[in-house]
Amino acid sequence: MLQSQGYREPHEIEMIRRQMTRLCVDRGQQSKPAGRSNWIFDEIEQRLATGVYLFDSEIVTLDLVREFNSSRAPVTMAMNMLQAAGYVTIRPQIGIRVVAPSDEEIAGYFVLYARSEGLHTAAATQRASKDGLSMLVRISSVIEQAEIEETIQSRREQLILSSLFHEQIRSMAGTPWLCQHSASAWRMSNFLLANRLVGNVTLMRERAAEYRRRLIRLMLAAEGDAAGRLMEEFINSRCRV
Repeated sequence: MLQSQGYREPHEIEMIRRQMTRLCVDRGQQSKPAGRSNWIFDEIEQRLATGVYLFDSEIVTLDLVREFNSSRAPVTMAMNMLQAAGYVTIRPQIGIRVVAPSDEEIAGYFVLYARSEGLHTAAATQRASKDGLSMLVRISSVIEQAEIEETIQSRREQLILSSLFHEQIRSMAGTPWLCQHSASAWRMSNFLLANRLVGNVTLMRERAAEYRRRLIRLMLAAEGDAAGRLMEEFINSRCRV
């Protein structure tokens, strides 16, 4: 593994982000348009993924207007985007509530999502370039070093680092529309997990670290089918710890 200075060294993460952005642009992937509503959407989505807003909790538009020092229109648009993404339901004259899927619905989601992500990983392995694989190794090294040094201070930081690893795999698949869909599904999976009673965080980290190492070995060996199966296994295991 490449050496890194850990998550507290911003240069490493920023360098990785810039290189990943370049890779995505080279493949024709378009980022979301800039704007206040998109920024609010991203912030609320992060809160949903880290358990700040739990199932069936209320989100008050006026509170967000005050917090973000914004007009009502961008907040309303962001809430509409969150509803379209499946996070909330909006009932006129009643309010906005976070969705509350059943355990069966959550389990069903992970089965389908795991299968999709496995196929995506297999495709990424077949199409991976040397530079793309080198970046994946580097990201994994950053995550591992941060965990060893215990510099990850919050659930949000953990999700940011983990998402970088999976975003790199998606970028190597070279299919922008599938990349966008899979990234959205990954964020939704984090939201669903944030609302479950996942007890052993240490075990989850150890399992994820071992999975990343095994996955990288398979991708370096160009074993796409095996890499896809491992990804599917890992995604399903996330909600069983």
